[in-house]
Amino acid sequence: ENVIANQLNNYGELSFYNYRGSSEIDFILNKEIAFEVKLNGSVHDLKRLSKLSSGLNLTDYSIISKSFCGIDKVIYPMFL
Repeated sequence: ENVIANQLNNYGELSFYNYRGSSEIDFILNKEIAFEVKLNGSVHDLKRLSKLSSGLNLTDYSIISKSFCGIDKVIYPMFL
């Protein structure tokens, strides 16, 4: 996550979301785009991120996965 934070920091302001220790979004870029960092992204992770993002009125979100998973809305650190 620290490596991703350093990369995303070049694109603007970073914040995060944590609801009482039960739900979190790792990074929110410029109060517009939500990112969740995973070793292996999954459809379950993407659904959870979608639900949390919509609750915060964020329409753009992506999983950042170290491993290739072939799911839409998943990006890989080497492309940031």
